[in-house]
Amino acid sequence: MEKKNYFNNLISNEEHFYDIPDCISECSDYKELIENSFGLTEGLLKLQSFKCTDTETKYVFELTVNEKSENFEVNKVSDYVDTNGLISGLNSILNSSNVQTQNRFIDLVGGPVDFGIAFVSPEKEMNLAKSGMIWRNDQFYIDYENSNKPGSIKSDDIGKSTKSKNKPWWKIW
Repeated sequence: MEKKNYFNNLISNEEHFYDIPDCISECSDYKELIENSFGLTEGLLKLQSFKCTDTETKYVFELTVNEKSENFEVNKVSDYVDTNGLISGLNSILNSSNVQTQNRFIDLVGGPVDFGIAFVSPEKEMNLAKSGMIWRNDQFYIDYENSNKPGSIKSDDIGKSTKSKNKPWWKIW
């Protein structure tokens, strides 16, 4: 049976998943989210080992991805997924893996599904947002428009990887 595409075919079923619970009760729940997310990359990211430490306030991940050690953490947010922490961690791994893609991980919230993750280009994310399929704040639109103006990327910035919590994900690379 073919899976319904709730996103008006703005993104394909191969670019996202949503049919998993958004409640988290243990490390294995995050492992499933990470495995499903990496599956969207069509082999660009390969999870080789997974270790998770469950503390009182967060989950700490020690992963081996593409034969490289990667670490990130997410906060415990009641029993829900720390969407910002997870997406930030996934994109940090993507950036440090030096894979050649314009796609990034994004959350699919505020639209037709409760929770999901996609691996898409900035243009597809903007199309989803403008169509009301996902929620983004006003700053998202401003940053997107500013990032597409001539001269917004300096020649010195090309090829540099920066990590800033204040920058949108498409400006991190």
